[in-house]
Amino acid sequence: MNCKPGDLAIVIKSLKGRGVGAIVEVVKAHGDWGGLGFCWVVNSPRPMMTARPDGTNRRLSTLHLAPDDWLRPVSGLPANDEVTDNIKEPA
Repeated sequence: MNCKPGDLAIVIKSLKGRGVGAIVEVVKAHGDWGGLGFCWVVNSPRPMMTARPDGTNRRLSTLHLAPDDWLRPVSGLPANDEVTDNIKEPA
């Protein structure tokens, strides 16, 4: 699995190329869907076009199903970590 619930992830692939590069929140597991493998329910900040794997039932929505293979987690520091630099003052 690339992702887990609560992760922010970047979409690296989509059925029609739309949505690639979008950042989504991984909400919960959905399971196998339409021959695309294991999928997550994801939430996007803006509505995106969704469809079944066969292209039917197209609609705008903020909730989507996304195959795990099409997502990559966005890594970074947790919000409560302190960021410090290691720059030393000249002597």
